[in-house]
Amino acid sequence: MRRPVDTPEQPSILQLSHYDYDLPSDRIAIRPLEQRDASKLLVYDKTSDTINHQVFTDLSTIL
Repeated sequence: MRRPVDTPEQPSILQLSHYDYDLPSDRIAIRPLEQRDASKLLVYDKTSDTINHQVFTDLSTIL
């Protein structure tokens, strides 16, 4: 198995503090949606360098 190569864009050590941010409690799901496939999904399009808000039912068209 090949080892990953470190690049300036890919730090060799990821720190938990990099993922620490404030999230209001009203934005945290307490229970799953009744229709689980209606859950929100963020999709990154690397060709246009954009992030789109979609839902899991869109997954077949995204892939």
